[in-house]
This record gives sequence, C-alpha cells and structure tokens, in this order.
Amino acid sequence: ALGPYDPAMFEQIMAVVVAAALGLSLAASCGLRAFLPLLVLGLAGRLGGEHLDLIQSEAFTWMKSTPALIALSVAVTIEVLADKVPALDHLLDIVQLPVRTGAGMLAAAAVAGHLPMWATATLALIAGGGALSVHAGKSALRLTSTATTAGTANPLISLGEDFACLALSLLSVLLGAAVICVALLVVV
Repeated sequence: ALGPYDPAMFEQIMAVVVAAALGLSLAASCGLRAFLPLLVLGLAGRLGGEHLDLIQSEAFTWMKSTPALIALSVAVTIEVLADKVPALDHLLDIVQLPVRTGAGMLAAAAVAGHLPMWATATLALIAGGGALSVHAGKSALRLTSTATTAGTANPLISLGEDFACLALSLLSVLLGAAVICVALLVVV
C-alpha cells in the first residue's frame, strides 16, 4: 500500500527525472559535437534568464560567462570546420573520443548539480557512456562512408551531424525548460 501523497517527495523525484532526461539528451548531443551542446547550454543560461537557465549549480555558472562562451564558440567553429575535411575528420574522431565523453558528463553534471552529489555523479557517468555510444555510432557511419565513397560523402554527413546536434541541443534545452515548468505547475 502506498503512503499518503507527499508533495516534497514528488518534487524531488521530478527534479531527478527532469535532470536525468535533460542530461542524457545533452550528452547524446555531445556524442556528435563536443562543444556545441555546451555552447547552447551556456547561451540558454545567459540569454534566457531564469526561464532557460538550466545550470542548477553554482559550480557550473562559469559555463554562461563571457570568457567561456567565447572559448566554446571558437571550439565549436574549429570542430565544425575540421570535421568537413576528409581524413582530418577521422583524426578528430580519434582525438575527441575522451573529449566528447567528458563533454557529455559535464553537460549532465551541469544540469544536475542541484541534486545530491551521488546522484549528479551517477548521472554524469551514465551520460558519459551515452555520449560515447553516440560517438561510436557516428564514427562507424563515417568509416562506412569513407570506405564506400572514398570520403567524398563525409562533408555532407558531417553537415547532417551538425544540424542533428544543434536540433537535439535546442530541443533538449527548450523542452527541458517546458518539463520543469509543467512539473512546477503540477506541484503547485
């Protein structure tokens, strides 16, 4: 038998569910492009005010600072352009294996930093594995493209990955904010 309804417990459960969904979707985006989801998250925090500021911990507010946004913008530009060059794209995939995994962990931790440390750490580890899985799938697709088209289709595939990463990152941030608002309305 279930006990009486506890609004505080419901609020805690919803906070974990929302953070997990948001963290995992942003981490999946990091599997495609390491820095673009972090840039979207930082910009949302900077431009969206409290409505889109999903960075829930003081430890991660640096992500919306001007120096961080500039550095992330430069990193996104370099990553996107380098990924359009056949052969360089494969080198980038090898070098960015730990970078994309770490970026996925960072994105998840940033949106879950308000949870207990054990929950944030667990989510970050799981999200890092999700980013790694997406990256591995992307790399396999790229190798197949190189083998079948001698790399000529790689820039087009890369462009598709750019759009997919941007769309997933934006949807994660926008829907994450919507989910938080709905959860708050339900609690109220």
